[in-house]
Amino acid sequence: MRRATAMALAVVLAGCSSAGKTRGDSVLVVVSAPVSSQPWIGEFVSRGAELAVDELNKAGGVDVGGSRRQLRLRVLDNAGSPETAVAHARAAVADKAALLITDGTGAVAVVGVSEPAALPVFVTLEGGAGLIDPERRCSVFRMAPA
Repeated sequence: MRRATAMALAVVLAGCSSAGKTRGDSVLVVVSAPVSSQPWIGEFVSRGAELAVDELNKAGGVDVGGSRRQLRLRVLDNAGSPETAVAHARAAVADKAALLITDGTGAVAVVGVSEPAALPVFVTLEGGAGLIDPERRCSVFRMAPA
């Protein structure tokens, strides 16, 4: 998980421009996971993202518009609620996050927020193969087998 997350972060963030994707000198990565309702899943998703962010930061961060930026991780508890997951996506967009990592809770509903904002969403656990659809959900990517 950590290696896949680090690679996904590096690839997505390499394409970021400095406009709208950074706050100060850092780049925000948001995790939305069921920390309180399903702690083993919340821990799996948040710890994998934390390890990947740490790995990239130790390697000098990511290139954004020609300058190196450190990543900043924010973990949010969706408590297994699709409505909360959508609220997290809205917050990620409002805070100009570079990407959203989720367990998959509310992933289809999150698309309504992520697509217009061009916010990449990486699903780590939930959802079948039909969740990934480049025509209907071009901002959603899968980090684990369906």
